[in-house]
Amino acid sequence: MRPCFRLIAAWLCLSLSLPALASDVVFPGNSAVGLKPPGQMIDDDHDPWPFDAGFRDGEADAWIGIIEEPIADRHDQAFPSLKIGALLATKKVEGAIQHLKLPGGIEASLAVFIDTAGGTPLRYWSMEARNAELFATVFASAPADSAIYTGAKMQAALQSLRFRWQNPMEKFIAQRSYVIGNRANFAVVKTKQPYDVTMTDLPLSKTGSSGTGDSVRPTVIINYHYDAGFYADADERKEQRVPLAQKAIHSLDFKDINIISTDVEEDGDIVISAIGQDDLGRDIKLRQILHFGPRGHVSTVCSFAPEHDISARCDQVGQSISFKSYEKVSVIRFAPVVTPYKERKACCPDPERP
Repeated sequence: MRPCFRLIAAWLCLSLSLPALASDVVFPGNSAVGLKPPGQMIDDDHDPWPFDAGFRDGEADAWIGIIEEPIADRHDQAFPSLKIGALLATKKVEGAIQHLKLPGGIEASLAVFIDTAGGTPLRYWSMEARNAELFATVFASAPADSAIYTGAKMQAALQSLRFRWQNPMEKFIAQRSYVIGNRANFAVVKTKQPYDVTMTDLPLSKTGSSGTGDSVRPTVIINYHYDAGFYADADERKEQRVPLAQKAIHSLDFKDINIISTDVEEDGDIVISAIGQDDLGRDIKLRQILHFGPRGHVSTVCSFAPEHDISARCDQVGQSISFKSYEKVSVIRFAPVVTPYKERKACCPDPERP
């Protein structure tokens, strides 16, 4: 068999072995969970709280919220956990819990019930879905008498649920309340604890080790700090940004840190250059940029040996940080919100989360 035919055959085998994702399935907020949004629902990326992602139609008070987590984090919890008896105690349940087999090896359970919020009868859908890697909880709501979001149309949307694989680090970055517009050719080597994002220079070792344990290796650390907008409001509070930045750089895990310069940018960013030493007594240069947003600030800290000055690239990263229109400080996971969308926006347009 000719090489080109072998490649074509291999591609066909691979394509046939993968679950097909319909072109009209939308993955909101770069989520790993997607579906075909019904009616006029759009990606609710600007305000999905308390969910990870979702869709909404604000005019119709209809929404779909998605919470996702690795199946390994479920710790052998029962599936499905939906219990008709528990729902009957407080809700008007429509029919029995449905057990579904969806494409891509997804098994799901779906319950439908009626509740009332502000005198308006609302229909709710509560769905659990899983495959070998991912678990998703999906809540949906629409007025019970809606002609656009009927029970059949909402059920069809939920049954279009699909999962897709995502690089865990890129997914974590996509879920932050800020965007890194320019990585300046640094490679992401770690996310989550103890910092949001850790980047360094390529190439990595053959084993995939980042080498970030070596303080001489150029390293960029990005982290979000929630401060309830304390430094973003009144002018007198803005004056406290410089002391905050100076205190932050002195808290870094280096010895004998001396600040060389502190600059206040036109946009309010605080840029500090400093020097220090690592545990082996080697000289280390430090560059820190604090960027302030409505509820918190992002710190970009670069450390490097003097002979490998990355100050300019560090500035490219730090100055490219921008906040999303709605800072997703954290996701609180609980039962679906029953307040209609319009009423919720009127009473609580900007809920604070610790």
